[in-house]
Amino acid sequence: MNQLAIMVARAAPNPPASGASVWPTRVALSALRCFVLAAGASTLLAQPLRSAEVFLSCVWQSHGTGHEKRTFEITIDQQAQRAQISGNYSLPATISQTQISFAVNLSGSIFQYLIDRTSGFGTITIKDQVIYSGMCTLADSAHQTL
Repeated sequence: MNQLAIMVARAAPNPPASGASVWPTRVALSALRCFVLAAGASTLLAQPLRSAEVFLSCVWQSHGTGHEKRTFEITIDQQAQRAQISGNYSLPATISQTQISFAVNLSGSIFQYLIDRTSGFGTITIKDQVIYSGMCTLADSAHQTL
């Protein structure tokens, strides 16, 4: 037991010079530990809030003669940079903080989707001609993983 006490004493840092106070050093180290723990905890807690998938519910109107409305849901996978609409996966998507852009090949026709993330306004184009436009919102909480 005596040998263990001697080894611990030798491994301990040198005591401060005579008259110097240990209190400011302990306070600084304690504050640093608290900061590191708080930063680590905030990083860990923030991660689950940003889900890989976002579910959008969209109602868009045709620009054709009938002006019919279409309602559909879009699943956006932010990590894989993909979108899925009606069971069809997109070609690689461009997903940024401001917009979502992707294309889907349906029976040989390429449908280009562009959704503004701030306003929710979106368009579908074929060969640079807008065929549908409308609004998208986050889907109800039952489908939400955010």
